[in-house]
Parts: sequence; structure tokens; C-alpha cells
Amino acid sequence: MSLHQLHYFFLLGLVAIIYQFFPKHRKSWLLLVSLGVLFFYNLSSFFSIIAVTWLTHWLANKGSKTATIIGVLINVGVFSLEKTLSIPGFSWQTDLQSAIWLLGMSFYVLQNIAYLIGTQRMPFSDLLLLNGFFPKLFAGPILNQNQLVAWELKPIEFSQVQKGIGQITFGLVKILVIADRLTLAVSSVFDYMPNGSGLAVYTGVMLFFIQLYFNFSGYVNIAIGSTQIFGIQLPENFNFSLRSKNTISFWQRWHITLLKWLGDYIYYPLAYRFRSHQKAGMMMAVMATFLLSGLWSGFEMKYVLTVSWFGFVIIIERLTEKWRKGKVNPIIGWLVTFHVMAIGFLFFRSDDVAHGWQILQSIFIDFWPQDWLKDLIAPLANGAHLNETFNWITSLLILIIALSFERKWQTKAFAGSWYLVLIHLILILLLGDLNGGQNFIYMQF
Repeated sequence: MSLHQLHYFFLLGLVAIIYQFFPKHRKSWLLLVSLGVLFFYNLSSFFSIIAVTWLTHWLANKGSKTATIIGVLINVGVFSLEKTLSIPGFSWQTDLQSAIWLLGMSFYVLQNIAYLIGTQRMPFSDLLLLNGFFPKLFAGPILNQNQLVAWELKPIEFSQVQKGIGQITFGLVKILVIADRLTLAVSSVFDYMPNGSGLAVYTGVMLFFIQLYFNFSGYVNIAIGSTQIFGIQLPENFNFSLRSKNTISFWQRWHITLLKWLGDYIYYPLAYRFRSHQKAGMMMAVMATFLLSGLWSGFEMKYVLTVSWFGFVIIIERLTEKWRKGKVNPIIGWLVTFHVMAIGFLFFRSDDVAHGWQILQSIFIDFWPQDWLKDLIAPLANGAHLNETFNWITSLLILIIALSFERKWQTKAFAGSWYLVLIHLILILLLGDLNGGQNFIYMQF
């Protein structure tokens, strides 16, 4: 289910109305709807999340180290099976992947592991609701052991609805007005790769990084806004990531809940374990953490290469941190960081490693276009038609405006304003891609 489609908002409105008028059954109602969504969209997901969550809950209540290890292995094992069967060309893929492709598994297995390792306990129905709650199932964020507590479900308040709608419409602007409008330019490079202009390929690579940010953060905005309506506050998952001036700062701002989980359960334990090795220990901990984050996306070499690149850059920054302090111009730092991240995500978007190298090499071939319309704008606009060219240029202008005012839009005083909601809706109706557009990009990986 895509959170930016109309039927999702009909469902959300219906759920909110029934939630408000049946106070004694609020938690049961939210759980019923969440399981119903899973049952309707993917039957294997419905049975899987119930079985894995029940086993996690049962083993956690055993309170023994052995039970905890078994629970972690079960979650990792089911997750690994699903990722293995998603590898292109894997034998039995056609028959089995369609049968066991599991919605939201990348998010809820990490929550289960946090629950097993932590000390907080809750009823099975509460843990199942936290894992399967329909607004956050598809895009996160990931909850850690301190956030895995039973939600106190209170009556819906007007202020909550106002803030929630503000977040939702902001997310829709990110997806429909910005990310989806960049789809033509991005796919023209990654799916068709124009010849004759390295600048066109370079632009498409940079735009994918921007598209990925606005698509992912937009879905998270909708998820957070949806839960705010019920008085449930989910943690933020993005903090103006594209403004980062170094890659360490970037990973503190990007997919925050995943990186915090990896830090709590992978990086810091490894760094402490190898503390006697100092710099070598730090490098081992960083690379191990990033490699595991790559496996979270999928068991393919392109993900291994992507996260290895990110880990390598982080290590270089850590080793040169004292030397660089106060010597790097903020604008230069931002430009370098932006390009480093965009190159890494180039392989993330590519079909495979060879395809990624081909795109990267194409940037340096005939970089400067001889005919701007023919060699640059036409390939990115999927044709030289005036209308498509206009749309492409308009997309870039909207993007610049969005990045300029993003911080202002997110301020608490402004985000809950009905005036801003009205502006969001006008932007969506006038400039949004309302013809289906690009679904949640991370669901493809």
C-alpha cells in the first residue's frame, strides 16, 4: 500500500472516526485494521508478522540468554531468507519470492531484536501493534528498545489532527511535487542512459540522490503525521540531510532510526570490543556496521559496494578529523559531501555493479554538451517536446525553492498552520504528479 494514494487517506479517515467513537476498543481497532491491511495486500506478510512476533514475544519472556539468542537467530534467519530469494536470477525466485515477499520485514525484525535484547516487556498484542501498525509498516521509522513501550491511546484532539495533517501534506508535496517530477530525468539516465552528454548523466545521478531523499522523507512525514492524529509521536527519521557538510553529519541526519539501531547494537559494541586496537578497531567497527547496513537493503554486490564506499569515506573523515577542523570551507564541505553520497547511491539505483560503473564512466565522456537542447535537456526530459522541457525546468525551480524553505516548513510553529496546509494542497493540485508517479523507492531494494 502506498501512503500517498487516495485510498490510504480514506482508510486513515475511517479508522480515525471509529477510533474516536469506540474508546474502549481503540487498541484492538488499530491492531485489527493493521492486520487487515497486511491480509489484503500480502497474505504471507500477515502470517509471517504474527508468527515471528509471537515467537519473539514468547522467547523474550523466557528471560534467558539462550532464548534471546534463538529469538535473534529466528528474526535474522527469516529476514535472510526473504532477502536471498529477492536476489535477481536466484533459483526458485519466480515461485517462492512471490509467495514469501514480506511487507515491512526490514523494519520489524530490527524492532524484534531490540525487544529481545532490551529489558522492557509488554503484552503480545502491543508488540504486534508496534510491529504492524499500518502507517509505519512500509516506511518506518524503526523503534528501539526505549521506544518499544505500550502506546497510551487517548481521544483525538484538534491540535493533534492539525499537526498530523500538516506533516501529511508536507510529505505529499515532497513526493508528488518534487520526487515524482524528477522520475523522468532519473529514469532517462539509469534506464536508458543517453549518449553524447556526460553532463546529462551527471545531472541524472545528482537528481536521483535528491529524489531518493524527498521520496523517503516524504513517506516518513506521512507516517509520522498519520500517527500524530492518534496522539502517537514517532521519532524523526530525517534532519535536513541534504544540508550536511560532511558524511559523518550526513549519517547522523539520514535514516536516523536505522543508523541509531546499528550504532546501539553493532557499532558501539564492536568499537568497545576492539578498543585496544584504537584506529584499526574504529575502522573494523565502521566497515562492519556499514556492511551489515548494506545487507539490510539486499544480498547483492551493488549494495556491498555502496556501503563499502560509504564506510571508506567515513574512515577517511575520522582519520583526518583533527587536521580538517576549521580548515574546510562550509560550501566546499557541502559540495564534496553531496557528490560523495550521490556517487554511492548511484550504485544503489543501478541494476548491478557493471551497470553502475557504466553510468559513472559515462559522466566523463563528452561532458560538455554541444547542443544544450539535444544533448542535455532532451535526454533528461525524455524527449525534446516543449511541454516536457518546461516540466523539467519547472521541477528544478520547485526543487530549489523547496530546499531553500525546507527548514522553515518544518518548524513547529509553522508546520501545524492551516495556511501552510492550504499552500501544500495548492502546490499538489497545480504541480503534483497525480498519475501514479513513483512508489516508495526503498521498497524496491
